[in-house]
Amino acid sequence: MKLQTIADRYGQAMQIDDAEEADAYFQQLVSEVVRTTGMTRAHAERLERNNIGYFAGYMSRDVRLRCEQFYKAIHPVLGPVLETEKLTPEQIFERGIRWAEASDLFIRIKRDGEWQNVSVMTMNEEELKDIFETRDDPRELRRWIYALVKMLRERM
Repeated sequence: MKLQTIADRYGQAMQIDDAEEADAYFQQLVSEVVRTTGMTRAHAERLERNNIGYFAGYMSRDVRLRCEQFYKAIHPVLGPVLETEKLTPEQIFERGIRWAEASDLFIRIKRDGEWQNVSVMTMNEEELKDIFETRDDPRELRRWIYALVKMLRERM
């Protein structure tokens, strides 16, 4: 498997200006995530929509609108373009702070022989079990239980 940078993976999605081509590319991204992580298709679709929406936040208004239309990808922090345009810089900053506080879903684990910061959203069942069996700090366990419950609620 060829390693891709974020720009490789999502830059191409930003350039597509045809709905059918966008759908085919999106399905390719989702299939790759399902194949490499074991995620459910629905979970992988949410993940890729969030990633595309976030990446599109660095692009022009037109690109963001196209991503919202083609991929149903809304920026996970800012929200839809038409809503974001009405926000002040202070309101945007506040959204970013609230999102960061609510997104404490990363942990350092050993994956493929290397220590990595990994999102709970991409962890497989064995990695999740390992967290609960090897962590001694009850505060860390409570944080993880909260994160997992939050993730499960979002799936419903």
